[in-house]
Amino acid sequence: MLAICRRVDPYTGSIRVYEISDNVTDELIQYLHLRSLVSQNERYFVVRRDFWAEPNVRDDIKKWLRKKDVTAIKMKELFAMIEL
Repeated sequence: MLAICRRVDPYTGSIRVYEISDNVTDELIQYLHLRSLVSQNERYFVVRRDFWAEPNVRDDIKKWLRKKDVTAIKMKELFAMIEL
């Protein structure tokens, strides 16, 4: 599993999508969930590492996460991602 962050810059509105290089543990999942509750500019998702490893899928995931109206249901349907 791999954790991905979607961060919206509060000043410019630009959206960054990047992977978190830590191993996904229960503690990391709890930390990222709490962090997303505190910071409304950051959302975290978990995806299978083999999906992210495929360049075409990774590019599609980034494209979808950069949209303004990302829904957790749509991400789960398209990429089997789970929002924390």
